[in-house]
Amino acid sequence: GTKKILQLAQYASGGALNISGVSGSLARQLQIDELAYADTASKFKASGIKLVWRPWSLLHKQLELESLEVSSIKLASAPDPTPTQIPENLQLPIALHVKSAAIGSLLIADLLPDGNEHAIVKLTAITASLSSTDFQHKIAGAVSSPWGALQLQTVIEASKPFKLKGEFSYRGQLNPAMPNLGIQGSAQGSLLELSLQGKAIADQAVPSATSPKAAVLQGGFETVLTPFSSQPIRSLQADIAGLNPADFASSAPQAQLHVRANLSVQPVKPGAEKKPAGMIPPEALIGHIAIENTQPARIDQQGLPLLSFDSDLHWDQSLIELKGTQLKLPGNGKVSGSARIQLAAIGLPLLESRFDLSGINLAQIDKHIQASNISGSLQAQTRSTNQGDTNQGDTILTLQTRLTEPRASLNAQASYQINAAADVLKLEKFELLS
Repeated sequence: GTKKILQLAQYASGGALNISGVSGSLARQLQIDELAYADTASKFKASGIKLVWRPWSLLHKQLELESLEVSSIKLASAPDPTPTQIPENLQLPIALHVKSAAIGSLLIADLLPDGNEHAIVKLTAITASLSSTDFQHKIAGAVSSPWGALQLQTVIEASKPFKLKGEFSYRGQLNPAMPNLGIQGSAQGSLLELSLQGKAIADQAVPSATSPKAAVLQGGFETVLTPFSSQPIRSLQADIAGLNPADFASSAPQAQLHVRANLSVQPVKPGAEKKPAGMIPPEALIGHIAIENTQPARIDQQGLPLLSFDSDLHWDQSLIELKGTQLKLPGNGKVSGSARIQLAAIGLPLLESRFDLSGINLAQIDKHIQASNISGSLQAQTRSTNQGDTNQGDTILTLQTRLTEPRASLNAQASYQINAAADVLKLEKFELLS
């Protein structure tokens, strides 16, 4: 009877559903070697399926699964450019209880127009349990990814605004060059506005010849997210100490950085133009970022010659502005200015910046350079030659600098054209007086 029912399901799908290697019975335990479904917008394939369930629980308007095991799942779907919308509800037709579920691997891919698949991410060692009613879902699970392992427990209501409360833990490497990180955190709020808090601690760093006082990365963060809005990050406060760039990349300099950030969404001040009546004022992520280096050192010491970095941040969709930016360097060196970074849908970001320099002693940056006292300005701009919605074009970086030192002065301008065939550097002006 089981095989006949599954054959009928395949026939009713018009050939979209294919099931093979069936054994066992729908009455208690069922095994399927492979189950595949394909249509014009998606493909699904599961292998090594083993299901143990209680079908008679359906008489009580609930579905009880004792265990569900799947060796591998591959899911491919056509990309959808429309923004994700919050669902109307998360209620299931009947109550669902899953005592134990396990998936060996889950491959998620884009389905290309020619029918081929482009892999996006592969998740492994997925385990979960679920208890669902008309009112709420209780979920506990774990998953491993290329970036680390995540465990979570949460309770979420089935109707808007989908209030939830849960805990999570993460451990792993976001990048192979990075140290192992651990994060313990909690989540509360709803899917409309979610608050996350977490504390991050890295594995104990091992002292070395270049970093004899290796510190442990530690700190915490709080953030409020609105996942279904145009500005998903509503606020972010972070305080992280013991950050060493050399722990993340072997070629990076040694340092001990203390990073603080305090950002929140605020209305953008209206310009001179009038807005239509009833129009929601635009919002931007605005705040301050500060970085302090407690162990500055020269480049020839494999260090970072930076004392501190302070800047106001204004992030309005694709536009990032750094305002009132100040860098302090060893030997009373200072760099101050501002920058505008326009993120482009195609190609490299567009940059417009100006920074003023004072008291720059190059010997404090690298001992192989002669001592100096440099002041002046540095400007940088980029522009793109892309035409329309294509990536056929170049990015041109233009630099202008005016520098003075008690023994000399420099006035120069250069452009650097980034081209797929060959990059081109042009020195358009070079005036050196001594």
